[in-house]
Amino acid sequence: MQQLSSALKKRVGRLAYLLTALRLPVAHRFPTFETCVDGRTCQARLTIISKGRLYGGPFRLFPHNHHEEPFFSILMLHRLNPLALLRQLLAFASHKPCPDPAVSYIKGQTITCSGNRPVPVQSDGDFRGTTPCRIASAPTPLQIICPPRNPPPFEGRNFFRRYSLNIGKRRY
Repeated sequence: MQQLSSALKKRVGRLAYLLTALRLPVAHRFPTFETCVDGRTCQARLTIISKGRLYGGPFRLFPHNHHEEPFFSILMLHRLNPLALLRQLLAFASHKPCPDPAVSYIKGQTITCSGNRPVPVQSDGDFRGTTPCRIASAPTPLQIICPPRNPPPFEGRNFFRRYSLNIGKRRY
């Protein structure tokens, strides 16, 4: 994400993520680090951890995920080369598995990433620091407040009263 050109993103939209991903293995050396999933340790150059189905917007990286399940889906790339990445991207697009020793898909509840030197960590497209890091499910579901899916058209002053949020003692 740190290498993504905002000018390229403005020109080609989400395709910029794909173009950047294909360019990075040639332009940047990704260090190997350890990803430990429920006690099982693997060496990886890139690890993606998710509870959701989608990744990077509309891309169904983990089509069978459900956010209420207690485990994460983990994709680990052990070797990064443009050809392997392109094969995997085509497999994602066709929804067909592409067995490749350079890639592992596993499920787990507690994940730690560490290594000899810090590796950048991102969450939802934003930089969040560096390894080492530990990822685990929250003990209880998080409560999210959001507007109704299809709010009625603007109804003047009553609209804001009807759809106000109650947080603590304040009324917004």
